[in-house]
Formats: sequence, C-alpha cells, structure tokens
Amino acid sequence: MIFYSKDQAYKECLNNPKLIFDVINKEYFDVVMDVLKNKKFDINVCDDDKNNVLMKLALVSQYELVNTYISDKRLLINHQNNMGNTICHILVKDNYLNTLKIVNKIIRNKDFIPNIKNNNNQTILDVCDKNSFSIIKKILNDKRFNSIDILEFRSLCFNYVINSYYGKKSSLSNLDFIIKSLDYKDSLSDSIINVTRDIKDNYNDIKDNIMNNNFNILEDYINNYI
Repeated sequence: MIFYSKDQAYKECLNNPKLIFDVINKEYFDVVMDVLKNKKFDINVCDDDKNNVLMKLALVSQYELVNTYISDKRLLINHQNNMGNTICHILVKDNYLNTLKIVNKIIRNKDFIPNIKNNNNQTILDVCDKNSFSIIKKILNDKRFNSIDILEFRSLCFNYVINSYYGKKSSLSNLDFIIKSLDYKDSLSDSIINVTRDIKDNYNDIKDNIMNNNFNILEDYINNYI
C-alpha cells in the first residue's frame, strides 16, 4: 500500500492491523512505535509467514522496539510462525549483546515454554548463536527446560566446548556448566544420564585431553550413545 504521510500510515494500521507489515518494510519505525503504543492495536497480528509484529521486527534487527514491547501481556509469547519458530528462536540466532536482555525478559514470562521445537525439530538451544554461551546459561538454568536429547547434547558440546572460538579453560568451564545444569533436569533420557555419568567418571582424562587441544575422548563418549 502507498502511504502519503506517516499520520495516514498510523491511521491505516489501526483500521487494518496487517498493514503494519508494509510500514515495517518501508522502515517507518517511528510509526510502528506509535501504533504499538495504542492498546487497541492487535500486537498478535501476523503476516503471510505467520510472523507476528515483534517477530517481524526481530527479523529486521529492530531490537529496541522488540525489547520495549516483549513484556506486553497481550503478546502470545509461544506463537510459532510457518517455520515453527517462536520469537525466541529468532532472537537467539543473533549475538548476545543485542538479544540477551530480551531473552531475559522472555524467560521471566511465566507462560514461556522453552522446549518448543520448530519444523526442523530444533529447540532454542539448537539454533542459538555459537558465540552466545550467556544465553545458553539462561536457557539451561530455566527449570522449565527439563528435557534434552543426545543430539541436542552433542550440539551443545560441539558449539560451546569443541569449538575454536573458546579457549581451553573456557571450553572446560562451558562443559562443567552444561553437565551440572543437567543434574537438575527431571525428564532426561537414559542416553543423557549415561553420557553425563561417563563424562563425570572420566573427567580428568577429558580435561587433560582438552588442555592438549584434543577432544577425542569427549567425542567418543558422546558418540557411544548416538
């Protein structure tokens, strides 16, 4: 739709909420802010890909707007788009400097379900940016995230332990955190219980291995249960 003024764009969005996606595409973000301030506007309106307004804003990196309205009580925080992604799936793909404060607010939402999987069978753990262990800590510490399968565990280890981005000590620290966080989960599969037991029982060998830039032992214990 053609907008002749921002005032017109604002009024059109209130009459037809779906037009806000045209406003976002035109990068009239000041208009978007004014529209979202109006409590009569349907914040859960979706585009053709089933992205709601905040999901669309996250996709175009308008994080300040997302941060401002992520705690809106009207927002359906677990809504999934056509790809099965929630807004948290979208946010955690970016680095933590932009998104950590927003993810913190999402986690504080009592209605948030962290275990939701998208159409590729991925939780937010699976899609999280590989440089964002701060977000991973928040997710793993959430008591509602009470289940993890062996493939997710392997992904965690490959992304945050067996990863050249992290130094030896950081890799060990990340591994320690992952293992300890699983002690408090009550819906773990036998494979996860067994692999974490193996890692704990052989931790000194794994530690020596990692300090020598070798991850073979850790990989072998994980692969035993794949």
